[in-house]
Amino acid sequence: MTSQPLLRRGRRGFTLIELLVVIAIIAILIGLMLPAVQKVREAANRIKCTNNLKQLGLAIHTHHSELGSIPSAGGWYNQPQWPLPPADETSGVAVYPPSYTVGVGTFVADGPKRQVAGWAFQLLPFIDNENLYKGSGTSTIADAEMQAMSTPLRIFQCPSRGKDRDFQLNSSQLILTHPATNQPYSNLQSTRVHQTDYAAVGGTPGWPPTQPPQQPDIFNGAFVPYGYDGNYIRPKLQTFADLKDGQSNIVMIGEKLINRALMTNPQADDYMGYAAGWYYSTVRFGSYGNQPTTPQQDYTSTVPVFNQGRFGSSHMASVLFAFGDGSVRPVRHGTDPNVFAALCNVHDGFSVANSDYE
Repeated sequence: MTSQPLLRRGRRGFTLIELLVVIAIIAILIGLMLPAVQKVREAANRIKCTNNLKQLGLAIHTHHSELGSIPSAGGWYNQPQWPLPPADETSGVAVYPPSYTVGVGTFVADGPKRQVAGWAFQLLPFIDNENLYKGSGTSTIADAEMQAMSTPLRIFQCPSRGKDRDFQLNSSQLILTHPATNQPYSNLQSTRVHQTDYAAVGGTPGWPPTQPPQQPDIFNGAFVPYGYDGNYIRPKLQTFADLKDGQSNIVMIGEKLINRALMTNPQADDYMGYAAGWYYSTVRFGSYGNQPTTPQQDYTSTVPVFNQGRFGSSHMASVLFAFGDGSVRPVRHGTDPNVFAALCNVHDGFSVANSDYE
């Protein structure tokens, strides 16, 4: 008996319509998942940003325990128009590099009573960067200064803003004479300096207003400057005892407002680097032009806009701050300016509840 060959059914491929339907379904699923992925990514960024500020807040407490004071905000260059910006936002703007004293067989970073670099440099030994603070691996003070200014540190970077920012700082923008000793620094060449997304809280200069003949309450924040070239007498270093409103009611360090369009082409209040002294790059305020301000979300403007010494963030709803008690809490965008000013002023006597700003 002769066997009959089996008939095989031909394999049918996708029709064009079926393929388009599958692609459309995949596109819809991706569209549905993308916001969730972005939310997860932002949540992770907030956790990292919170951890950065937590470490900085604890470092302030360790600095206080070891050296008896809150770090200063560094040297203040002679700018009579402060706290208003220069007319062209760049004239007179300069930065002190870290200051060192020659020791025996080495050089020693100046302590808080003489150090003209800012709070971030002064905290380096307490955030696992003691070698950078000491200038380890360098043979001259100039090398130590440049190393401290140009080394990127993730603890000063909010991941919501992407990669770290570094800008060219010209030698003409450096102050090369120590304000206390009038001794020249080493001759620094032009260098790229790494930025900070966080700023110390300098208070509410000129707010609330005072009546003559009283002096304006300029230095009413947790961080004060070292002093500046001229006849100005620097304020004394702050301690936690000077935070009269209570450590849990005072903001110490927070995220600073950034123009995202100029993250690679900086403007006058965001280019000096984390090691810089007292200026808007490393110190921000709860007032501007004798008026209280409020934190806000980062903005985009191709035309340079002076940030008015404001705090801000890339987060959706709030700005993160390290408080005087070591906690990290959000202050929502658009918080009542008077409430935020009370958080920035260490001795105004105003009582603020968490529900007023969170």
